[in-house]
Amino acid sequence: LMVLCVALAAGPWGILGAVVQGAHGRFALLALVIFGPVTEEVSKIAVTLWVVEKRPFWFRSMWQIFLCAAIGGWVFAAVENLIYLHVYFPDPTSTLVRWRWTTCIGLHVNCSIVAGVGLVRIWDDAIRKRHRPRIWLGVPWFVTAMVGHGIYNATVVIAETVGWLD
Repeated sequence: LMVLCVALAAGPWGILGAVVQGAHGRFALLALVIFGPVTEEVSKIAVTLWVVEKRPFWFRSMWQIFLCAAIGGWVFAAVENLIYLHVYFPDPTSTLVRWRWTTCIGLHVNCSIVAGVGLVRIWDDAIRKRHRPRIWLGVPWFVTAMVGHGIYNATVVIAETVGWLD
């Protein structure tokens, strides 16, 4: 039950983080390629990270952490898709709908799983060695998720700019 609650809370928490960081104007590109991916990837795992840091004994296996990360990524992507397809693009093409529900879901779930590797490293070290969780053990995996997300966003911006997505 706790794993389900953590997993389902992760997605909306990520959306809240993404909405709060929104930028416009000349900083929009930086928001899309740097600030957005950083905010989203941190937000999607924030609830699970809190549990790993403050209550690591709530998790009994690394698979619970991966499940929380994956479901958090999926819920985030689903809510983001609903916003994109009903607010930003109220009359989307079938191609956009298909792309949002396949590629974008895959991106968010996979980035969350990569960040989940970092969560598992923190949790496993704390449980095995019986000491306080060391957050720095997960940082390389969190950064990898952020960079992967940023590269994806940059690729989409470039493809849209040169007309490959028309």
